[in-house]
Amino acid sequence: MGLPAQAESGTTINGALFGRTVHELGASMPVTMDMEDSVEEAVNFMLLKQMGCILATDGETLSGILTERDILSKVVGQRSDMSSIKISDVMTANPEFCRETETIAAVLRKMNAGGYRHLPVVDAENHPVGIISVKDIIRFVTENLT
Repeated sequence: MGLPAQAESGTTINGALFGRTVHELGASMPVTMDMEDSVEEAVNFMLLKQMGCILATDGETLSGILTERDILSKVVGQRSDMSSIKISDVMTANPEFCRETETIAAVLRKMNAGGYRHLPVVDAENHPVGIISVKDIIRFVTENLT
């Protein structure tokens, strides 16, 4: 077992902090849209709410995630009419996800391995119950520095 990381003078990041669960971290409420909705509707909503992503659903089940990166790489400069493009056409389908019982360390490993800034949180039926962002984890860690 290694020593705690030195954060700044007088504070350390306790390794046990990363053993805490997603439930303890407190995921943000998920913002969902039907995967058949238009990208234009999604972009307008994301701009209005200042969000980096939305979760795409098929009924109540997670089917994808639409991120700023998806929009920039698959829509902007390539397609002119966003109202005719469905979220399902450009979303990342079957995204990596986590459950509320997973540790923060496990979530960070998934995010790092995939280069993700957001990770959906789902229940046993794959219904979205939250979303975790890198920002959420940074906030949690800094609030819990010892």
